[in-house]
Amino acid sequence: MKLSLIQAIKTAAISVLTLTPIISTVNPASAAPKYTDRVIAQVTVDSTAPQSIGTQSNYLGAGVSGGLTSGNAPGEQAKSGGSLYGRYSIPQTKLSARAGVVFTDKISAVTPKLTYDVGVAPGTNIFVGAGYNFVNEQTASTPLGNKSAPVLSLGMESQLANNVLVFGSADLGLNAYQNTNNTAVALQGGAGFRF
Repeated sequence: MKLSLIQAIKTAAISVLTLTPIISTVNPASAAPKYTDRVIAQVTVDSTAPQSIGTQSNYLGAGVSGGLTSGNAPGEQAKSGGSLYGRYSIPQTKLSARAGVVFTDKISAVTPKLTYDVGVAPGTNIFVGAGYNFVNEQTASTPLGNKSAPVLSLGMESQLANNVLVFGSADLGLNAYQNTNNTAVALQGGAGFRF
């Protein structure tokens, strides 16, 4: 099946838009006591308290992607290209739905992922997760191989300003080359805007 870059972007957008209403309707369990007329305790808020750790920001961004590995057959050389990336933070959890599109002048691939996010500093997360890389055509390599394959991901994101974040990840494509069993490794990075 051959997909153009536009079709790959549409597929990624539809994937995120399809998951968003389902995920956002999940209601967390509530252990809050029932309301009474009595005052149980009074809480004083310290205005000098540190900022919250991590970020729950949803964003769309763009950047670059570079392959670090190659397959053993012709046409399976390491490639570099561009990337489009998005994150939707699942409310009341430490999980995020992410989608990325990597592309070169000849080929593109869509990678939806589910990640577990850990706040490490104000506005900064590290994340680890898994997904699947859907390659639109297996005649040329993407930065993450030339065959659709499972992907493991480790990354970091940090909020620079009110609406701007930077992100980066190292992705590992398992058995990601058509003519070999080689593992593909790619680095991605860029900047995003909150929505």
